[in-house]
Amino acid sequence: MCGSDFCCFVVRDLASYDEKEMKLLQINDETLSEIKRVIDFAVAHKVSESEIKLKKFGDLPPDGDNPDYVVHIHQGFRVVYSQEEQKCGLCHHLSVSHESGELPPVPTVEEILKQFHIRYLLRRRRI
Repeated sequence: MCGSDFCCFVVRDLASYDEKEMKLLQINDETLSEIKRVIDFAVAHKVSESEIKLKKFGDLPPDGDNPDYVVHIHQGFRVVYSQEEQKCGLCHHLSVSHESGELPPVPTVEEILKQFHIRYLLRRRRI
């Protein structure tokens, strides 16, 4: 949802992940410092609507190609965070991936959202 710090996500049905095998997400002081660095950069370098269009058509690289927007968390998670100025207002754009190529578990994403000070609503659906 734009214009606030509330985000609504639609994710695939993740019932297939095994909570016993799920890696514990460890947020240490170094990671918190990196998160703060990325948030500060995103606040100072908001992505304009014109930049969004240029990125969509490949005329500008995606935010994830700029290390200033990226946080690597020790257990193989990669987070890309930016703030976009859209017609509906300021939007938080957060992407979480894992080096394994697997979708990150919902509890992990929820914790990462908290660390970025984003309130969240995760909706599950089959894709």
